Amino acid sequence: FLLNVPAAIGVLLLLTKVPSVPGSRTDAPLTRQVDVLGAVLTTVGLALVVGPLIEWAALGATTAAGVMAVGALVLVLFWLVERRRQVTQAPPPMLPPPLWRIRSFTTANLVTFVVYAALNANLLLLTVALQIGLGWTALAAGVAGLPITMMLALFSARVGRLLPRIGSRA
Repeated sequence: FLLNVPAAIGVLLLLTKVPSVPGSRTDAPLTRQVDVLGAVLTTVGLALVVGPLIEWAALGATTAAGVMAVGALVLVLFWLVERRRQVTQAPPPMLPPPLWRIRSFTTANLVTFVVYAALNANLLLLTVALQIGLGWTALAAGVAGLPITMMLALFSARVGRLLPRIGSRA
């Protein structure tokens, strides 16, 4: 929280200062190129879906399920707004819905989702095992996961650049 809020404020201030994105297809000001409503709806929708999973015991099953249902509705609203933005183009959608009709795009995103879900589940289980099983502190268990995180940060972008040379197999 103490890191994300100042970073978000900085990004919003940057939107007002930068005239346009270099290399973009339009000369419109950056504030007209960014889908702020889409970003807000996505953030709120995902927070309302994920937050109750984290606080399930404190909220209770009924309240948590209700909040998650509201989050799902916000994400549906996001999808509807993005579809409308596809037509109006003011501002352009964060992710144009027709992209999901491209088989390789959809497959790559689904595979990425499954891989990162499995990776995060393993990191969670590793952290819990280190804390409960071996008695490590939360800080020590978190630091133990840093090599995996650092490798992902260092190599994800580089491996993505190999795609044009190697080609897609989907």
